[in-house]
Amino acid sequence: MLVESVQETRRLDAPGAGEGEAVKRARIVWLVLLALALVYEAYAILNSIPSDTLSEAVWDAHHPMITFAAGVITGHFFWQRKAP
Repeated sequence: MLVESVQETRRLDAPGAGEGEAVKRARIVWLVLLALALVYEAYAILNSIPSDTLSEAVWDAHHPMITFAAGVITGHFFWQRKAP
């Protein structure tokens, strides 16, 4: 009985334990989107077309909602509410 309890505790303490499939898929989607953004940013920096990087596009847009939305998304990504 004690051995089973210890094994269960170890399993629950393992990284990623208790995560659902949706959480795993969401992490993969975020990583893929980040990788695509980084690849595009590298391409935009290395080509000769002016003002085509992501940061230049945001600054040229002059829309405060873009900055606000980025802050909200980033906040939800890094500071997720823990499940009870």
